[in-house]
This record gives sequence, structure tokens and C-alpha cells, in this order.
Amino acid sequence: MTKVLNLMEGDWYDTNGNRVLQIAGGYINGCRVLAAYDFAGASANGVGCFDILESTGSLRSISAGTSGTRTRTASS
Repeated sequence: MTKVLNLMEGDWYDTNGNRVLQIAGGYINGCRVLAAYDFAGASANGVGCFDILESTGSLRSISAGTSGTRTRTASS
């Protein structure tokens, strides 16, 4: 899981330039990542699922990846 998060670390933007995800230090948008699974594709064009722990204490499953509609710009 750590390897995947390290590869995906940075700010992610949609095609309109809006930041939609921030991945850093084992967190997605400030929520701790508990699990990562069901990955398909390659690092340049892939997708995977993440279980995150929200600030309310609830568990949420999300998917994230790259496609024709998502781009990533690594943070400095």
C-alpha cells in the first residue's frame, strides 16, 4: 500500500484545473488510508480502490486513478 501511495503522491487535478485529490504521507484529502486494493493498469494509466477513515470516524471506499479525464501534477 505504501508503494502505491508514494507513486500517486501529489496534487491531482481534473481537466478544468480544479484540485480534486491531495495524496501525501499515507493520507488522501486529509483522511488516513487504511487499505489499497483492486489495482489495474499501469502507473501512467491505472486505477485502484482505497479505504479511508474520515474525520467522523466512518470508513469510506473510494477509487482513484488516471484516465483521459484525470491528470496529476506532483507537488514540490
